[in-house]
Amino acid sequence: MLEYIALFISSIFFTVATVPLVNSAGIKLNIFDKPENRKQHKNEIVRLGGISIMLGFLVSLFLLDIFSKSSIIIENRVLIILITCFFLLGLVDDIKRISPWTRLVIEIILASLSWINNYGIYAFDFSFSSTPQLYYELPLFLSFFITLVWIVGITNAINWMDGLDGLASGVIIIAAFGMILVSNKFGNLDEIYFLVILCGVCLGFLKFNFYPSKILMGDCGSYLLGFCIALFTVSGSTRDIDSIQNLSSTSILIPALVLFIPLFDMARVILSRILKNKSPFFPDRNHLHYLLIDRGLNHKITVITMYIFSFISFLLLALII
Repeated sequence: MLEYIALFISSIFFTVATVPLVNSAGIKLNIFDKPENRKQHKNEIVRLGGISIMLGFLVSLFLLDIFSKSSIIIENRVLIILITCFFLLGLVDDIKRISPWTRLVIEIILASLSWINNYGIYAFDFSFSSTPQLYYELPLFLSFFITLVWIVGITNAINWMDGLDGLASGVIIIAAFGMILVSNKFGNLDEIYFLVILCGVCLGFLKFNFYPSKILMGDCGSYLLGFCIALFTVSGSTRDIDSIQNLSSTSILIPALVLFIPLFDMARVILSRILKNKSPFFPDRNHLHYLLIDRGLNHKITVITMYIFSFISFLLLALII
């Protein structure tokens, strides 16, 4: 327990400590998110806050390895490389805009590498129990396809959630805390370390990102957080069912419930855009949080309302597992 507390505190500390430095660098480099009709903020704001989130994430893992004499970095080196790649993809987009289709192709490549390295959905069941009952082993092509859709979909869903100050950070905190409970029940202890860090870096960043925001996480932050929560909601709710065949099963309803709000928002926005004969990547104000604002709620109340929606999903999960 002390390990988790220390990890949580360190991730908060290093994120908070680096935000002012990152903000100053963003100002000097003139890397701002500029106001436009679709966005809520009226002033230019630095959009490199994801760098602080990444620093808090990596430094906390490094300290965990040193003081607990664990080898979590070596054992999860491929995972950490993939997380870093998603972060770098977002960072490049923050500095020099990349077309949506180019980003999508790179995301698919990285998600494919995740699947190849056993970070995917290979079998699933509809039980909330840590002891699988009836499970369905997916054919390889279906396992690959579902994993790609999940990782790419959730990564972009969290990116779209980052439309209001503090929204994405708060939603991730609630989802990560829910997955800590699930991972503990399922015996996935390594996932708990990562999820505790996610809670810490998001809470530390929220100090500067809650309305009115002093800095934005940018695509580098939302891609990092989106990929992490996509992966850990799956791995945290997965258990081994055949050690000889190295087969594991994912309790698929758990990730869907934990991330219900981002999933619901993404599904309805994509469907709406397709019905209007627009690209699924066409930016608009049809997201749930924008609709709440357009109905008369102010910025802060809208974000808190979205927190409440996410917390209801968390409560349902806590009652079921």
